[in-house]
Amino acid sequence: MKIIADAVPCHLVSGFLGSGKTTLIQHLLANKPKHERWAVLSNEFGEIGLDAALLEAQQPQQDVFIKEVPGGCLCCAAGVPFVVALNQLLKLAKPQRLIIEPTGLGHPINIKQRLEQLAKQGTIQLGTSLALVDARVLADKRYTEHENFLAQLSIADAIVASKNDLYQAQDKLALTNYLRHQGLQDKPLVYSQHGQLELSVLLSPVTKLLPQLKPWSLTANSIATPRVEDNPEVAGEPLPFIVKQHHQDGVYSLGWQFPANTRFKQTALLTWLESLDLLRCKAVLQTPQATLLINQVNGQGKLQTLSPSEKNRIELIASQALDQTHLSEQLLACCEPQ
Repeated sequence: MKIIADAVPCHLVSGFLGSGKTTLIQHLLANKPKHERWAVLSNEFGEIGLDAALLEAQQPQQDVFIKEVPGGCLCCAAGVPFVVALNQLLKLAKPQRLIIEPTGLGHPINIKQRLEQLAKQGTIQLGTSLALVDARVLADKRYTEHENFLAQLSIADAIVASKNDLYQAQDKLALTNYLRHQGLQDKPLVYSQHGQLELSVLLSPVTKLLPQLKPWSLTANSIATPRVEDNPEVAGEPLPFIVKQHHQDGVYSLGWQFPANTRFKQTALLTWLESLDLLRCKAVLQTPQATLLINQVNGQGKLQTLSPSEKNRIELIASQALDQTHLSEQLLACCEPQ
């Protein structure tokens, strides 16, 4: 393939829900060459859009541009918005390197094929692609039996075993055995903790061709539901927030966006979240004391305070349908009186 001089090097950073993609990208951005302009195009499963907010909230670097395409998969439901967002990002930011972070439920084979098409047009040039995997989930069939889990690992140029600091010896052994069983034992495998990764891993030359995998095709379970945006009511009274929901591949998201002046009771909020059976929770919420960042997988993960923000957003992701009315009532009970 002929490389166009002005084509922007592009890296796909994939991984299943909660594998640590955003944290790793934060680390890469913080350690990029100071003279380079980088851009990130993030695609989130939920409709509220929190990944860009998380990156921006913790990104002190200059010359970093972040754009988000919320709701579904880059290659299908959000295909047109993805191309539009990518073109806008390239035009306005004029980056020297581009990172694309698809949702953990995105169909990676089709995403890679879409990027290959853009590469042939000379818009981008494909750089090393990474797939993150948390070795601790290999005992959970919700992950290993999901069609996209193996596909993400199969198309990557290198596999990153994230959250290495939390592994037991049997977790590393399970990962090695799993990769060998799937015929992926020859792929470069690096271990990472707290999102740390040598920049050389991302910038290493691509030396292997993609395996000849069958393109993903639409099935009844993989067709995204239409985006829903409501102003719900409790006891017949409209509530001061927007709620959005999404459903694809047997996974459900429910998100809320509150006015900037809303304040949440931290103890009540965290107690409520602990009572829920969730795959993922992400939030940037205002408490009377500080801005609270929540980034959890299966009830575990990051909880920290940030500098003041105008954002009040929370997204829940689960493997079963979420009761919008009931959960809205419970979340509202976690708010301070106005």
